[in-house]
Amino acid sequence: MTLAEIQRALPDAIIILADHFRFAAAEQRSSSCVSSRRLFWCRSGKGSVTVNNERFALSAGKFLCMPWDHAVVYEADRRSPFVVGSIHIIPNYPRRTQVIYNVSHEKGERDYPQRSDVALPGLTSTMSGDLALAPSLGMLSEYIVSAFRRDRGEMLMRALAPVIIHEVMASLSAQKSVPPSLAAAVSYLEKKGRVTLSELSRIAHCSSSTVIRMFREHYGTTPGHFIIERKIARAKDLLTGTGMPIESVAEAVGITDPFYFSRIFKKIVGVSPRQCRTESRFL
Repeated sequence: MTLAEIQRALPDAIIILADHFRFAAAEQRSSSCVSSRRLFWCRSGKGSVTVNNERFALSAGKFLCMPWDHAVVYEADRRSPFVVGSIHIIPNYPRRTQVIYNVSHEKGERDYPQRSDVALPGLTSTMSGDLALAPSLGMLSEYIVSAFRRDRGEMLMRALAPVIIHEVMASLSAQKSVPPSLAAAVSYLEKKGRVTLSELSRIAHCSSSTVIRMFREHYGTTPGHFIIERKIARAKDLLTGTGMPIESVAEAVGITDPFYFSRIFKKIVGVSPRQCRTESRFL
């Protein structure tokens, strides 16, 4: 689904909670019924998460997308307990209803009858992925936590809800077709930043020419341009699909210098961020 299709399908979606949490060594927690769709990712450390009796091992960069009304058990590693991020999304929360920033985590807890789920193709069960293969999803998730902590304004949280769902769906779809050797190279590139072609070749267990060919075939660019093009693609979606200020868009994709953001955006897209947003209004 495109972002526009998701926005039409989820006109009343909202992000209701977003935060980080640090587990203690060997700490265990559980919830019997979490009434939200939830993006959950590991920022560092490791552990396991069991969702509706399906167990997932999590380490830095791995993420889960959990379905509505999920039961979940967390188990942190004894030596390196994970630090996690979490975003709760309510797909249908009528706009004329008072927004209460809370989520029921247990059966029998306070009920919110005005809230409900919406069916989304491909997101019917718990889905797992790797943020190393979805850098824009990782950056957007961290931005949402930061924005929620700073100002949980209803307008912004409603604007970001369909965007994060779109990014999850796009990331999961793209990762299904990525060869394991390329996935390993992308993961390494995301963790290290700038690396040499010989390093990527070693990680992917293939020649330098094969690494370049795989990047071009799957991402249409070279390894050197891979990260920045991902950031700008995400920025374009935010500019045309939300009302976020341009400075906030730049921050959301991990570019803190607004002048550099405008320059590199125009170089890749062909127009300035402001012009991109203005022209999209007439399409």
